[in-house]
Amino acid sequence: MSSNHPLAQDLQKLHALLESSEKELKNQPLPDTTKRQVGKLRKRIPQPILDHFDRMRLRGKKPIAPVRHAVCLACHLQIPRGHVMNMHKADEIDVCDNCGTFIFLEEAPPE
Repeated sequence: MSSNHPLAQDLQKLHALLESSEKELKNQPLPDTTKRQVGKLRKRIPQPILDHFDRMRLRGKKPIAPVRHAVCLACHLQIPRGHVMNMHKADEIDVCDNCGTFIFLEEAPPE
């Protein structure tokens, strides 16, 4: 599950890094190397997007998810066809109207 969009890739990396660290460390502070990786990723992401990302994580929700076959894989609800078509054209990350998760079009798997 990946995206061509650099911002979506950064959000995915940040989420994966934080999630794996939380599972491994269980309420312990992050190691310095992980803190540096997190810091580098956070610097590349605009502040309003980071704020929304952090709010979603605090609520225990998945902050970023792919869209496959016009379905958000965070809430499993249909994304309106027009919204999906705009996502094909737009060069920015989008938010699911149903659950508020950042969404991106999943790359088609090679045939």
